[in-house]
Amino acid sequence: MEIFTLDNLSGTLEPKQVAPYGGYVSFWQNLRMRGVGSIKLLFKSGNREINHLLETMGSKRYVNEHQMPFANFQILAEGLLLRIHAHQIFAIALHLEEIQKVEITRRKNGGVVLFLNSSPTPIELLAQNLPAAKLITRYFRKRIFNFEVNVLK
Repeated sequence: MEIFTLDNLSGTLEPKQVAPYGGYVSFWQNLRMRGVGSIKLLFKSGNREINHLLETMGSKRYVNEHQMPFANFQILAEGLLLRIHAHQIFAIALHLEEIQKVEITRRKNGGVVLFLNSSPTPIELLAQNLPAAKLITRYFRKRIFNFEVNVLK
C-alpha cells in the first residue's frame, strides 16, 4: 500500500506513480469492464497513517462525525486506487494481492458499511443508502477482482 498526497484538483496520479500497480487500464479494457470507477462513498476510517493525514492536512470541516470526506475507487491494471477527497486529495494505491476480502454490512441505523481488509487495520467506508451499497457490491464482483466479497445482512 502506498499513500500519495495530490496537489492537483483532478486527483490523477502520474503514470510513473501507478506503474508499480500495472498502470491505468486501457480505454478498451475500461469499456469491457463497463467502467473502472466506483460510486462515491463516505470515508470513515483507515490505518493510523491515513487517519493522521486526514486530521493534519484535510479540511477542518470534515472533523465532526456528520461531515466525512468522500472517497471512490478506480481499478488499475494490477491494483486498486482509493481516492479520498478531504479538501486536499489523498490517493491510496493497493496491489490486488494485498486485499484479502471486502465485507459489506448493513447497519441498524440504515447505513451500509464497507470494510476493505488490506492490512491489520481495515479501511472503513460508508455507502449513503441501500441502492449505493448494491452498486458498490456489483463493482467489487467484476472479474478482475479475485478476492472474497462478503455481503452480510
